[in-house]
Parts: sequence; C-alpha cells; structure tokens
Amino acid sequence: MPHAATRFGFAASTFRTAAALAAVIFAAGCHTGKSSDQLIAEGNHAYDYGRYEEASGDFRQVLDRYPGDVAANVGFGKAQMALGNLGDARSAFETAAAAMPEDFEISLLLAEVLYEQRDTTRLYQLLRDRAVEQGRIEAWIAMARYALELDDPDQAQTAVIAALELAPADDVAVYLVAAELAERVGDQKLALRRLRQAYGIRPEDPRIVTAIVEYGEVPGPTIALPPGR
Repeated sequence: MPHAATRFGFAASTFRTAAALAAVIFAAGCHTGKSSDQLIAEGNHAYDYGRYEEASGDFRQVLDRYPGDVAANVGFGKAQMALGNLGDARSAFETAAAAMPEDFEISLLLAEVLYEQRDTTRLYQLLRDRAVEQGRIEAWIAMARYALELDDPDQAQTAVIAALELAPADDVAVYLVAAELAERVGDQKLALRRLRQAYGIRPEDPRIVTAIVEYGEVPGPTIALPPGR
C-alpha cells in the first residue's frame, strides 16, 4: 500500500505538471494565434491611449514574424519614439521608408527622429532626396523648417529658394517659411515682402493678416504682391 501511494503521488504530481504546461502552451497559442492585422490594430489602439509599452509588444509580435512589415515598423517606431528609444525608432522607420519611399508621411517620421538625434547630414539628405526624386515641395519646406530649428540659416535659405521655384500659385506655406527665415536673419524688408506675397494668395488667412499688422502695414488690396522669388 505505501508503494502504491507513492506511485499514486508521483502520478498526480506528473499530471499536475503536464496540465500546467498544457495551460501555458494553450495560452501562448491563443496569444500568438492572433493575426498580424489584429495585432497591428491592437497596437495602434494601445498607442492612441498612451500605452506605449503594450503597443510596442503588439507590433514586436508582428515583426518577429514579418520583419519587413511596413505598418508594424511604423507603429513600433512611433511607440519607441514615444518611449524615448530613438535608435529603435530610427531603425523601424528606416525599414519602412526603404520599403515605401513614396510614402512621405513615413519619411517625415524618419526625419523627426533624425532631427531629435541631430543627425543633420542624414536629415538633409533624406529630405533632399524626396524633394528632388519625387518633386515634393513639402520636403523642401520641411528642410527649411528643420534648418531654422537647428539655427542653420544657409541651409534654410537653400531649401526656401528651391521651394519657391516649385511652389504652386495657391500655396502660402513656403512664403510663410520664407518670411520666418528673413525675419530670423534680420531682413525685415524681405520678411514683409514674403508676407505680402502670401497675402496676395490668401488674404483671409488670419496668420498673414496679423503678421502684416505687426509690421505696421494695413492689409488691403494694395498690400498684395504676386508670387515668385
């Protein structure tokens, strides 16, 4: 009888261990059984609510399966950036940008990381490539804004001139950046000229009206100037 009890006790212990292991495997199977689309959706939801660690985990599960998945790399990069992990964010955004260079929103995410890292060489190269290869005026404008933030007026001027050459007749963004640049370097006459050009395009824009008033001018038909360099 003692022998049988011993054998029974061993068998019960083995059964409990096996059951516990099966439960773990089942739980893991349920977790990893989620589709990539479901994990990405859950990751985006967690990110939107500020749960960046949770979001990173969801996106990481997708990347463990498909390292080149663009949506997962974008989501993971955004979550890592929010957590302050710029290196991981940059790697994810670079993978996504290489896969979809035509997606300018991804390029802007990468540009923001490069700016935070103060990698100006790569930042300017990225935006210049997008501007030249894809004819994107937004890339020149982004470069000009980053250059202003980095206190690099020469680079900002180069980008502004390139943007002015490409700017459509109804785009005020480049003129506002040009006015900001001129003011930054102390050329108030040129700054006002750029604002007057912007006013000629969009006279109802309160930003432009306010800026012109601050220069002591009275907005009206005679203040408008035609676009151009």
